[in-house]
Amino acid sequence: MSRRPAHSFYLWLLQVIILSLLLLFFLWLALRPSSPSFTLTNFSIDTTTSNNASSISFSIGFSNDNKRGRVYYDKINITVYSRNASIATTRLEAFDQGHEKSSSVSGEVFGGGREWDEVVKVIERRRRVRLRVELVAAVRYRIWLWRSRWHWMDVEAGISVGFGGKISGRRKKIKMHRAQN
Repeated sequence: MSRRPAHSFYLWLLQVIILSLLLLFFLWLALRPSSPSFTLTNFSIDTTTSNNASSISFSIGFSNDNKRGRVYYDKINITVYSRNASIATTRLEAFDQGHEKSSSVSGEVFGGGREWDEVVKVIERRRRVRLRVELVAAVRYRIWLWRSRWHWMDVEAGISVGFGGKISGRRKKIKMHRAQN
């Protein structure tokens, strides 16, 4: 008779542990943050600036689809590549974004170097040039009182720039995807 209460206690303890683990698993599934999405909404190269100091204007949309969490962005670097050579780079200010919110950040960067001069010449000859815009950012999530560690986001978008330095093609908003390193 003394064995039975000990046996039922261990069975009860096992049930509590299993139920706790199941509860933790479902909480993790419900509260797990999803990565923000990035969209290149505007991109143009101004070749009419004097002193050969042409500039690139851009707008990038940030979208936080998390239902319960904020996203903190830090160390946002944007680099424009022609082929595999960097032709322009800039850094954006850190900011945070509420749950289920979208925001847009605009900026301007001045290009330079031999590759940059070739890109401007191609555009001035009314031809298309293929560029790649890369965004690298440190992202942190906050859900209720819990803050995650910093995660590195490395996304890119391939664009075709035509006459007038504007995005050519049908799509004017280009979704950025994970970088292929």
